[in-house]
Amino acid sequence: MSVIEITSSKQFEEELSRSQYVLVDFCATWCGPCKAMESTVASLAKTYSQVLTVCSVDADICPDVQKKYKVTGLPTFLLFFNGTGVQKIVGANPEILKKAVQDMCARK
Repeated sequence: MSVIEITSSKQFEEELSRSQYVLVDFCATWCGPCKAMESTVASLAKTYSQVLTVCSVDADICPDVQKKYKVTGLPTFLLFFNGTGVQKIVGANPEILKKAVQDMCARK
């Protein structure tokens, strides 16, 4: 499965309710660190395609979603388990993000 581009708060809520494990990448087209994380996010989407839904929320397209989840810096990654936020990672650190996804997806 590839990264799902979120274009509305309704679509975002639908994706959260549809999957047990969700990784959300809050980013922007003008954000250099966000661009640097794109390959890591795509790799996670591919590696965990059987269990993980990966969404990308452009802060300029969906500022309401960004505000709702109190995202103040980019990139920010939110991990959800059964619709509940379980972890927030701020900044471009591929190893921390990979470990967080691995740990979350190991939950039973």
